[in-house]
Amino acid sequence: MVAESYERIHRSNLIGMGVMPLQFPEGTDRKSLKLTGEETISISGLSGEITAGQTLTMTVTYKDRSTATCDLKSRIDTANEAVYFVHGGILHYVVREMLKSA
Repeated sequence: MVAESYERIHRSNLIGMGVMPLQFPEGTDRKSLKLTGEETISISGLSGEITAGQTLTMTVTYKDRSTATCDLKSRIDTANEAVYFVHGGILHYVVREMLKSA
């Protein structure tokens, strides 16, 4: 999910559900990128290790096939949050930990 900003609890809830909160950099937003909802968005940098505060690249492909790129900041802010995200959310993490000890 890409947003201009996140409230702490909203950001935390997204990670807990296995959704990565991504934030536009200062000075960039949906208006400056001319996003209408008719674009195709791709995010690169998700393969490999997920770390706190990493930067990912968003590529926007518009209806006319022109493109724009923008760096996004992952709002996974701690190592524990990265672990929860990698597991698909906190529930999946807890279940896997329970199964390990069973």
